[in-house]
Amino acid sequence: KTVAANGTPTSRKGAGGSQTALLFWLPCLKSFDSASLNMVKGRTAATKPNKPAAAVENKSSGAHSSSSTYNIKSAKTSKGKVSAPEGTPPTVPLYFKDTYLGMASAKVLGVVNTNDAKEGAMESMVITDTTIFHPQGGGQPSDVGIIKCGDGDDPAIFTVHKVYKDLTGVILHVGSFKKGGKKFNVGDVVKQEINMETRKFHARLHSAGHLLDVAMNQVGITLKPSKGYHFPKGAYVEYIGKLDLKDRAKIINELQQAIDKLVESKIQTVVSYDGSTPPIRHVKVGSDILGCPCGGTHVADSEEIGAMQITKIKSNKGNTRVSYTITPAIKCS
Repeated sequence: KTVAANGTPTSRKGAGGSQTALLFWLPCLKSFDSASLNMVKGRTAATKPNKPAAAVENKSSGAHSSSSTYNIKSAKTSKGKVSAPEGTPPTVPLYFKDTYLGMASAKVLGVVNTNDAKEGAMESMVITDTTIFHPQGGGQPSDVGIIKCGDGDDPAIFTVHKVYKDLTGVILHVGSFKKGGKKFNVGDVVKQEINMETRKFHARLHSAGHLLDVAMNQVGITLKPSKGYHFPKGAYVEYIGKLDLKDRAKIINELQQAIDKLVESKIQTVVSYDGSTPPIRHVKVGSDILGCPCGGTHVADSEEIGAMQITKIKSNKGNTRVSYTITPAIKCS
């Protein structure tokens, strides 16, 4: 089985008969939705409005001051998740098209002030019509970087610390403006720039999780993935079912050999969209057969994952967790 963008499992059959797809969708589908998929394919998608966010008159002045601000408490859904003001259109996710796109222009749709002591470092949220920033989701950390407006001596600079996506497909860049500096106006054309070193590392980590699925299949372990965690510290994939770990060292060795061979084979990553409604984005890493729905960023081929090491395998409460690392590691912010 695979799953539609709305999360509903559907049967899948290929030319060679019935095939079980890798069920990586549980962690991966959280990072994309049907609205984003439609927009990245050039379609217009209808969205369900958010709950209204109470507008607050902006009394600041200056060329780059925000034209409207919102109270963070009224810019949340009923479940406490941060959401965009009502009527904000879904963001076009440029990272779907190109993992290696590090700079791009966008138009500011809104600046949401989050001056709430309970929100800690969350000072502002910037919303743009398009973005190269991947939001946290699907077990993958968000991108970091800057958004800048103006090329003179005193541009408005917004440092992006976290990126989220709300339930309607609006991507929210969370961070802070330069202290005492200018801010953005709605309608400003800004330049987005991600930390490419961090982006590539996250893509390698996420792709490594997919590669682990392929290696598990190759060594004859048919447990289905249920959860993926692709953060720099403690990356793992969790599978449904328990393994007999009496010969744990042998299993790790077989997996490691399969992974090493897959990395050396330089197998091209394939990203495609099927013809379903809504369309599903499928990613194949290290295999031209096994793939899964996914909204993450990925490497161009398996060789780019680099040195990947299985660190441990453990079974608990009916599940098996396989942990891994990749090197060289980087210090992520």
